[in-house]
Amino acid sequence: MSVRNWCVFIRGNGGKGSKYYYSIKNPRTGKYLSHLSTRTSSKREAEKIAARAYDLYIAELNKVKLRTNMTLISFIETMYNEDESPLYLEKREHNSNALQSAHFRTQKSYFKRYLLKLIPKEMTIGKITPYDIDQLQHAVRVNNPLLTLGTINAIMASLISPLKYAASKWMIPKDPTEGYRPYKPDRKITGIFTSDEVNQLIKLHWDDENGKLAFLLAIHTGMRMGEILALRYSDIQPWLGSQRFIPVVHISHSFSKTHGLKCPKNGKSRIVPIPEWLWKELLALAGDSNDDTKFVFASKQTGKPVSDKIIRKAFEKALEQIGITSQEREERNLRFHSTRHYFNSALAPLVQNESLRKVIGHSSSAMTEHYHHTSDIELEMIAKAQSQAFQTTSCLGKEVIA
Repeated sequence: MSVRNWCVFIRGNGGKGSKYYYSIKNPRTGKYLSHLSTRTSSKREAEKIAARAYDLYIAELNKVKLRTNMTLISFIETMYNEDESPLYLEKREHNSNALQSAHFRTQKSYFKRYLLKLIPKEMTIGKITPYDIDQLQHAVRVNNPLLTLGTINAIMASLISPLKYAASKWMIPKDPTEGYRPYKPDRKITGIFTSDEVNQLIKLHWDDENGKLAFLLAIHTGMRMGEILALRYSDIQPWLGSQRFIPVVHISHSFSKTHGLKCPKNGKSRIVPIPEWLWKELLALAGDSNDDTKFVFASKQTGKPVSDKIIRKAFEKALEQIGITSQEREERNLRFHSTRHYFNSALAPLVQNESLRKVIGHSSSAMTEHYHHTSDIELEMIAKAQSQAFQTTSCLGKEVIA
């Protein structure tokens, strides 16, 4: 009589209509795996299901044996092939957000740039150990002393994520990432401007007027750099749902040199009211052009969004002009992104938290799915709060702070 490597049984009191469960024995360890339901009350059918499940399990184990001879580099490169990677395809199936694709490419880039040269070419997927992973983590830190601990964690994730996924799907016999501990980075909080500094920057004559306009847009709306670069003239429209004229910007994309156009950071579109004078200045950049698909901050040579470096350079020069040296900027961690923090802090006392979340683009469980769900009352409230917080009545070298 042959020895079965599976068993079937009924849970509970075995009453009428009870379903059979089955369990499969791991031939390597001799231990039975988790119990699974056959969804049938027929013992004969349950035994057939258990036998088929065992055959499939053994087939997968045999595939694992073949994969263990695959080099680690080949394995990771396969996992980052967008056309074939089960890791990527499964995540895309659950989340079609373009951010998923951008994140995937970033992880692939991290692996190629920092880890590929550190992994021995002959190392196979079945041979890598937790000790090897610890050594790789240490090597990345030693070889790149200027990288932050957070960046090193992101680099290591480009290796850890595929290995964890593979282990969870029985693609490799064991999980070599068990025991891995990412570094605990010292979080450096983005600095925030004082009201006096913001007023000085608004009054200041900037050499680069487009740089100043980008700053004014950021400080009055909390928009991220990528969202500003992705702005088209078609996005600068009045809000038609209101009983009164409310100039707004529609934020539905972000832009980066690496990934081009993509969804905003949290995957949500939104609208943000802006002062009428600023709205007019943005439209004025278009000149005589009637092409509303053009980018507001576009390169004259390519028509694509300008480099964020140009805007940051103008911003940093303006900081120098009002007395904030590069050393102070670093010590206080003042960045272009600090405009977003200032906007949030300036409006927080004036509007409800959930309304502010919607316009600034912070994720929350209650956040609406699309920007058109923002109510007229909320838009009018934000517009009024902007007026109270900034009280700016003109712009671009002719500012008057009320």
